[in-house]
Amino acid sequence: MRVLVPIILLALLPTLAPACASTRSAPDGPDRMLAAADDLDRRFVEAFSHGDLDGVMACYSRSPETVLQPPDTMIVRGWDAIRADYEAFFGSKPDVQLVLSDHRNRVEGDVVVGCGEWSLAAGEGANAPVIVRGRYLDVKGVRDGKWVYLYDCASVPMSSGE
Repeated sequence: MRVLVPIILLALLPTLAPACASTRSAPDGPDRMLAAADDLDRRFVEAFSHGDLDGVMACYSRSPETVLQPPDTMIVRGWDAIRADYEAFFGSKPDVQLVLSDHRNRVEGDVVVGCGEWSLAAGEGANAPVIVRGRYLDVKGVRDGKWVYLYDCASVPMSSGE
């Protein structure tokens, strides 16, 4: 019996190994990671531009450790608080259009770091678009088998005073 148990465990190892694997593992290879990160960014922009709160939140890690730093707030921590922040934003700006430019993603270990510039047009008053421009930096990773934002920072540059 003592000899049989290790043999059975060795036979079951290929079956048990995937169950023990981390849900944080990223797809193999930087090309696949970059493609997944680009797809996440595309889905976020589409959901944001349609005021789709559930679609936006599907792009974030559902964790109390997820961080958002929007341009108008110092820091928002946790998925629930981030949802509340976006809900308030979409409630005050029902007609929004987000565009990313100078967009770059770079693989760093098992995460992808993204950066670039954004612009936002939102209807106000007589639906005249208000353009706000800023920059962003984000960290994307795999959680529960899907690519999501772990950290998202958007800012508006300070005026140079000129």
